[in-house]
Amino acid sequence: MQVSDDDLRRIIDGRVATINGHLSGGRVKDALKECLRSPPAAAHDQSIKDTNSYAVYSVLSSVKEADIKGLLAGLTPEDLDLLMKYVYKGFEYADNSNLLLKWHEQILEIAGIACIVRAFADKKSV
Repeated sequence: MQVSDDDLRRIIDGRVATINGHLSGGRVKDALKECLRSPPAAAHDQSIKDTNSYAVYSVLSSVKEADIKGLLAGLTPEDLDLLMKYVYKGFEYADNSNLLLKWHEQILEIAGIACIVRAFADKKSV
């Protein structure tokens, strides 16, 4: 069953509200997991994907450097691959590349070089 862009937009808008609630409650791990749940890869409207990407970036930017590794330890290999895709996507618009490089370094350390290959080889854009 294919989901329309209007439905995806409502889903992502609800997700952003949930993520913001997690962040304001100090539940960064929950916010990160919510970001990575069912990315809108099927969206035809790029703004839907961008909204989700910005939400991921907002979570990443709210994490202290010392806490990155601990958050990544609770993710599946598939989540790490997806997060790496979002890190690369973040370089398109991020005002803080150093932040993304720190996440990149930590993901690479845990998931290995193949994570980068999988992030680039996957045809589904985020």
